[in-house]
Amino acid sequence: MGIPIPRFPTEFKSPVSQEMTPHQYALSLIAQRDEIEKEIREQQAILASEKTTFSTPLVDAEGFPRADIDVYSIRLARVRIIELTNDSKDLTEKIAKAIEVVHSAQREEEASKESSSAQSDETPATNLSDLQPFVRVDGVAPGSPASEAGLLREDHILKFGTLTAASFTARSLQPLASYVSSHENVCAHIETLMEFGLMGHIISKQSRSWYEEHLKL
Repeated sequence: MGIPIPRFPTEFKSPVSQEMTPHQYALSLIAQRDEIEKEIREQQAILASEKTTFSTPLVDAEGFPRADIDVYSIRLARVRIIELTNDSKDLTEKIAKAIEVVHSAQREEEASKESSSAQSDETPATNLSDLQPFVRVDGVAPGSPASEAGLLREDHILKFGTLTAASFTARSLQPLASYVSSHENVCAHIETLMEFGLMGHIISKQSRSWYEEHLKL
């Protein structure tokens, strides 16, 4: 008749919380797995102290439990290691899924920030009729980014990127100079008042030389 082995099921601490972020949830799973692996090492130490492994016979040649080792502790440690190993594998799968959720959330957050930044920086005003011209185009060089964007001489600019007439407090192009300096060689959305109405333009590369030479108050 064999020696009964008591069962000690691993009780996972539920990390689920409505206030827990995906990152915190993943960390809680990792912490649980670390605890399980720690206990596995402790159980393996029991086997090592008895100089046994999973394949070491626990009975003698006549079929009786060996008297030179602690058979009960060894059998208990073996069962526990199997249980804990299975629990660790389950947690590893949950951790992989949790980490994917973290990465997905990070990608969505970054995309949202980029979208919000692009909209706030380059999206034309929804009510252009309220905008007032604040600068006019004095010249457009053939083949230039301004020419490719469709800007024409004598166009009146209502909006340049995020700048409107409200951005200027004096008869100075300094706000425009600062804006172009910080956005040089990147796209800018420009709204102009042309002879036949309003027009939107995307200028591919802003340059300080263009606004200095061809934009006039």
